[in-house]
Amino acid sequence: MTRRARKGFRLRAIRFAFGAAAALATLLASGTAVAADIPGNGAEAGWSISLSNYLALVLVRSERMQADAAAYRATNHMTHAERGIFEPAFVGSAEHNESRRQNASRDVVSLGSSLFDERNNNYTSAVEFLIPTGARLRIGYSLRDIHNNLQFGTRTNGELETFIGGNLVQPLLKNAGTAATRFGIRLADSNAEIAKQDYRRALLQLVAGAETAYLGLFLAQEQLKTFHESVHVAETILADFRVRTEAGKASELDVLQAEADLAERRGGRREAEQKLADARARSSAFVAATERDLRGPITADAPQAPAPERLNFEDRWGTLFEYNPDYLAQRKRIEQEGIRVAYARNQHLPQLDLRASYGMNGLGQTASASWDQVTTGDYPAWAVGAEFRIPIGGDSRGRHELAAARDRKDASVYALKDLETQLANLLATSLHRVKSSQAAIPDTETAVRLNRALLDTAMARLDVGRAEARRVLEVERDLLIARLTALGALVQLHQSTIDLEVLTGVYLMKRGVESPSGDLPIPASAAQRVRTSREAFQGKPAGNSTPP
Repeated sequence: MTRRARKGFRLRAIRFAFGAAAALATLLASGTAVAADIPGNGAEAGWSISLSNYLALVLVRSERMQADAAAYRATNHMTHAERGIFEPAFVGSAEHNESRRQNASRDVVSLGSSLFDERNNNYTSAVEFLIPTGARLRIGYSLRDIHNNLQFGTRTNGELETFIGGNLVQPLLKNAGTAATRFGIRLADSNAEIAKQDYRRALLQLVAGAETAYLGLFLAQEQLKTFHESVHVAETILADFRVRTEAGKASELDVLQAEADLAERRGGRREAEQKLADARARSSAFVAATERDLRGPITADAPQAPAPERLNFEDRWGTLFEYNPDYLAQRKRIEQEGIRVAYARNQHLPQLDLRASYGMNGLGQTASASWDQVTTGDYPAWAVGAEFRIPIGGDSRGRHELAAARDRKDASVYALKDLETQLANLLATSLHRVKSSQAAIPDTETAVRLNRALLDTAMARLDVGRAEARRVLEVERDLLIARLTALGALVQLHQSTIDLEVLTGVYLMKRGVESPSGDLPIPASAAQRVRTSREAFQGKPAGNSTPP
């Protein structure tokens, strides 16, 4: 080994020792939390989870999803509740009444008594129901146990009247027909479809927001790692120039420059540490986790690159019409307003009701004897007629309600047209953002590769004493900026792809959350979780100990 080589070896050994000592001092000064937050340095005891597992956990543990699912379930229950209008109802009653009054002169002559005293027991039972034509039908049975002072007390304890029959009220104009009768059901079905699209939108926002938080966590991790490596390089350069200054081969200005750049990079690392803490808190909130979680802080894996797809406006425009929840919900709102217009038109008609009743009467001293009289069919009772009702002023209320319903439908149509314009512009912007992000990836990778080559060259020149500290630090700063830019471009590509899939409404299907048939995950009630979550949270031990 030549004398010059031995000298260079001693200088590199001294430089490495100073660099290692400076790095160790920095880590000790910043505490163990820094080491625990730097991915890939071997000191992290975090909870590493893949993106697919993270999103699956979001669907299980998100309180926000539980709230949205509860609202969706409530709408579905109301849909079933509206169908209850056709459910038959049983009506039963029992009544005892007593009356004592004086008879008028005419009644005295005909009844042979100046006093009328009665004590009756009335029993009724009936089944009432609504049929789809709008008619209300009642079929019933009644029994009257009659006791009064006009009966022959020596021969009977009373009389029993029996009636069995039914009555029908059928609207012919207003409230007539299945459309008017099923108005509430049709409206509830439409509300259920709108609620489903609202729930889809909430799921889109939830899962896409969780993936965005996951990407933000990955970006914060890599940024902190990048700053940590930059600090290490700056510490190495500072140690080298301190050795050079002691040997008289560098000036104090070089040392001051290196110290200034090191302080700047440490400040950037502290900011990256705070960003990582913020990103970790955001991603933890989606899975209802906190710093008290026994598995430790969440750590994101590198996401897979988005699969290349055709970015054609017309193709995505058709997909948007078919799957975008806002567009589908607005179409349902127009349909809903059409239902209201039809109902308001029916309510503006005059009211004409057909009324009919038919039954059989029976009378006897016992209930069975009274029933026997009914079965003979000798004592029928029936009636048929019509009732007409119309507002004298021409039904001002119905006229204005119909006009208001038509205006609301027109407003919904205009809102749909406005939404189509907004979606078209958003789709064009999203497609351009994805294309721009795809095009930026090769450029940022090239910039990182070239700046890394420049830094290697500068460090080699520094080893042989042919480079200034300022130049090496400038090259390293350019590499730092290039690496951060490349990370941002990679995350931007993922984010722009997510935004495009959310806009076109296919995001949930691509993540396996929504089935091809449109089925959505609806978690069960979280009442038990709400009751026990506070006790469970307070009972967790603090710290990041490994779970058993």
